[in-house]
Amino acid sequence: MGDHAITLLREHSSGPAGKAPTFDELFNSHHEKVLKAAYRVTGNLQDAEDVLQTVFLRLLKRKDRPDLGANSAAYLCWICYGRATVHKQKSLMKRSTMLTQVQQIVMSARQSRKTFT
Repeated sequence: MGDHAITLLREHSSGPAGKAPTFDELFNSHHEKVLKAAYRVTGNLQDAEDVLQTVFLRLLKRKDRPDLGANSAAYLCWICYGRATVHKQKSLMKRSTMLTQVQQIVMSARQSRKTFT
């Protein structure tokens, strides 16, 4: 870890000898599980990585540090499922909008062809 390690959790949380795990330790312990949870929702590795990044960045930026204790993996996966669901909804809306635009272009092109024939 080094001087850059950030203590995230309170003193009575689970860690070696009652010491709060650093952000690095928390990330290293749980990033794989969180990534897998995100992938199950998004179905896409790139989107799952975006969700993973969002979950840990939000945790890092929080002013009120949650007391995760022994349930840190469950808490992070719970947050992950919420973020992944939002991410997937936005992605579906974007695709739907793009599909609508393509359909409009095709319809316009068909009408233009009819005009010239």
